[in-house]
Amino acid sequence: PVETTGAKGKSATTLRAGQSGTRAGIARVERRQKAPFQRALRGEAVTFENFALGLDGRHVQAHFVPDRGKDGVRGVFVLSSDITSRVEEELRRQNETLRAMSAKLRADIEAEQKRIAYALHDQMGQDLTVLRVHVSRILRRWHEDEDLAAIAQQMGDILDNTGKSIRRVIADLRPLALDDFGV
Repeated sequence: PVETTGAKGKSATTLRAGQSGTRAGIARVERRQKAPFQRALRGEAVTFENFALGLDGRHVQAHFVPDRGKDGVRGVFVLSSDITSRVEEELRRQNETLRAMSAKLRADIEAEQKRIAYALHDQMGQDLTVLRVHVSRILRRWHEDEDLAAIAQQMGDILDNTGKSIRRVIADLRPLALDDFGV
């Protein structure tokens, strides 16, 4: 009930209907192929890709085509093709795409971090310096008023701590590549 022919990378099998032939055919079909095979027995043409679990782990595409006769489906023609090279090439292409996307994402993140670091350094640094100068001027003029001098001193301490915090943030935003090279 089963006939097999083949060419390099392809094979064709005809499973003829009849209780013993059909059951034997289904028994030879792997568990993952049973559903598409049974659909073909019901008269539907089905294409199925499968990862063969043999020693060499090949990828196979199978076409299940019903063999219709005047009494209905007599069997199933199975045309299988080794598609391993196509699958491997697609995986290589996807990996290259993922690597490129990852590199672009990392570059975009580092560019944004650099932009934020420069903005913090340039604008906030200037503002803090101006405030520190004004606080120093207040301290020099109002040394006789202890309450105002204490407030000005606290403002100066807050400004110093803010400057240290901003420097820490800027250091955390520096490009990861600098850490990779020990810079």
